[in-house]
Amino acid sequence: MLGSIKYNLSHLLDFSGRDARQTFWFYVLFVFLLNMAVSLAITMPAVGQAMGGAMMAARSGDPAAANAALAESMTGVTMRAIWAGAILGVVNIGLLAAAFVRRLHDADFSGWWALLVGAVYGLSIGRTLLNADSMEAMAREAVENAIANPTMGPQLYGTNPQMAFDTLIGWIPIVLMVGFGVLKSTAGPNRFAEEPVRF
Repeated sequence: MLGSIKYNLSHLLDFSGRDARQTFWFYVLFVFLLNMAVSLAITMPAVGQAMGGAMMAARSGDPAAANAALAESMTGVTMRAIWAGAILGVVNIGLLAAAFVRRLHDADFSGWWALLVGAVYGLSIGRTLLNADSMEAMAREAVENAIANPTMGPQLYGTNPQMAFDTLIGWIPIVLMVGFGVLKSTAGPNRFAEEPVRF
């Protein structure tokens, strides 16, 4: 696994050759775990800060002020998560582009398919940023509804077709990458290289 990670990190701009499935998927696992660690490092302090602000407001003895502080701080967490996700998305494109092209080559597909997957992923990131305000409003509404009806538990308050569409767009590149990523290597040499890189 470490060999695959070192190889891919040292070949971030090398779009030639072939990568075997194992080489590709060990590296994808590394990128996924890296994303999880960075996401936690960004969101956990924000959630802690939000809860701290709500606790300070609760000490004032004014429940309405405490609830307003909680709603405001959780909305801030939502915006931070949206921007962190967008930045990580752009970083992911840079980390995975060459590895994905080499994986496509190994299955004897043109690397240009990666451009399609990257474009759809970029579209998803762009649409998320364009709709950040509506996501923030939905988060605020959900927190306010949960505060107003604490015995109801978490509830889904309506649906947003635009957000559902954006979520669908976000899953398309993942499904395409998994689909192409699990394809078998072509036997023997192909038009891209003699043998795939294996670790």
